[in-house]
Amino acid sequence: MKTAVLCPGPSLATTFKGREPYECVAGVNRAVHRANCDVWVALDPSPFEAIPASWFTTETTLHNLRGTGRIPPGFNLTAVETIYPEIPADLGGASWTAFSGVAALISMYLRGAKSIDVFGYDATDAPDFDGVSLHSNQRNKDRWEHEAMCFKVVTKWLAARGCVVNRIKP
Repeated sequence: MKTAVLCPGPSLATTFKGREPYECVAGVNRAVHRANCDVWVALDPSPFEAIPASWFTTETTLHNLRGTGRIPPGFNLTAVETIYPEIPADLGGASWTAFSGVAALISMYLRGAKSIDVFGYDATDAPDFDGVSLHSNQRNKDRWEHEAMCFKVVTKWLAARGCVVNRIKP
């Protein structure tokens, strides 16, 4: 199955042309607004904005949002922790649960992806795909390096299982 992961980086505005030919599309954090997504991957409660048919997040986030009544009933909610028996949190020195963009790769793999095109994964403090610059997006060099390392480890782990990750750049 060919899938796409939409990250909110600035290149998303020009690189992602539409749902075709993807069978499943995941939106990471605010990128869920760029296209009609099948899955929303947001590990933190802060970007809570819209929920497609499925939401992939942490048990802590689900607990906090349920406690405030912010999750309507009837949505397909998956906590990353329930996946640990199948895919351990640590995949050889990196946790796939540390960043929403990396968790989105695992989410697509669990849905049967053999190919994942990743758009908007820019690792920059520049404004998002829609020109919005959120305070929460201001991250330092160490943070971006850590995420890049996790992305690399998870991509290698997926490749060993027949799932190819393609980072689409402008």
